[in-house]
Amino acid sequence: MGRVGVIYTGKLGDIVGTLPRSYELHKLGHRVVHYASSSWSEFLERVVPYVEVRAIDGAAPTSYPIARDLARVECEQVFDRQIFPGLIWDYRGSKQTWCDYYFRDVPEWKTRTGPHLFRQDTQHFHSKRLIVSMHGVSSPLVVNWGWVDRVIQRLKATGVIDHVIYTCAPWEVCPLTGVQIDHSPAWDLPRLISGSRMAFMRNSGPAWMAYSLGTPTLHLPDSCFPETDTAGLMMRDGRLCHAPNMIPLPHFADSEAIDDAMAKVLQLPWLGGAQ
Repeated sequence: MGRVGVIYTGKLGDIVGTLPRSYELHKLGHRVVHYASSSWSEFLERVVPYVEVRAIDGAAPTSYPIARDLARVECEQVFDRQIFPGLIWDYRGSKQTWCDYYFRDVPEWKTRTGPHLFRQDTQHFHSKRLIVSMHGVSSPLVVNWGWVDRVIQRLKATGVIDHVIYTCAPWEVCPLTGVQIDHSPAWDLPRLISGSRMAFMRNSGPAWMAYSLGTPTLHLPDSCFPETDTAGLMMRDGRLCHAPNMIPLPHFADSEAIDDAMAKVLQLPWLGGAQ
């Protein structure tokens, strides 16, 4: 088989969203080259063993055209759905979610999720751990930390959760109290997420990992179009299509809605516990 280029130079959640395609191409016998911003090359090198990494310097407006031109020279096939900056109007005109747009020619691949998408050399399962991330970059949502804390306390009251890890970059602030702040690098997040009983996240790179790993997740539908779309998935009748492990919980939801979402997420199977 020939060499196939996959272009999505960043951010982290976008790169994670491309992995089902890269994995399926690898399974078909292709040599898969992922063109990514150098900011995320270590993540790919450490936890995505089925791709070769071409690190491109610079943010998306700079790295994307370099990656596009390089892939055209190096690869027999190129899959390019990088929305920003080149395809933003094509994407919006399609009226599709990110996930549907990226996988539009192979829709059957977008639901191929599971721990196999990441290398996790050492996994530490914690049967009562909740992992939280609220620092998404793709949404204008301003987090109400008091409300987030109330959701966490209600989860603790069920007895299912007794330990909370909040993941964020060293320069990000988390005003929650009684949680463990974790500044693990991106490449360590799959291990932390898959080893947790549950996740509570907004649209972000960690949320896409939780989706890919099948971790039961309370998910804030806070993308730019929250009535229809979150984490690149379509919302219909209050449920996320193709994401049975993610239960939507609207920001500022009242106690009744919180309890309803909690009841649903607590019924979801925990893959980590079965491994």
